[in-house]
Amino acid sequence: MDEAATAAWDLLCRYLVAARCDEKLIDDFMWMDLAVSASGVTVWQFKHRRTRRYLVLDASGHCYFYDGSGRCYRLQELPAELTHVRPVVTT
Repeated sequence: MDEAATAAWDLLCRYLVAARCDEKLIDDFMWMDLAVSASGVTVWQFKHRRTRRYLVLDASGHCYFYDGSGRCYRLQELPAELTHVRPVVTT
């Protein structure tokens, strides 16, 4: 696995833990690509295998959404993508 791929999977794992989700969810995602947000931040794109929804994260673990206007990613407060995947762990 190359350095970019390792960084991507480490980032997703940290994000899932911080979002209080089961770390095993990492197996449900595919790493798709790197992109640049509207503010110039590099973001990692992950796609859920079952729902086909994207989870887009920056290096700090902030979540973004694609707003559909000219490949533009915008900061998102809540990880809405995860609510479509599996319930968040509450214990």
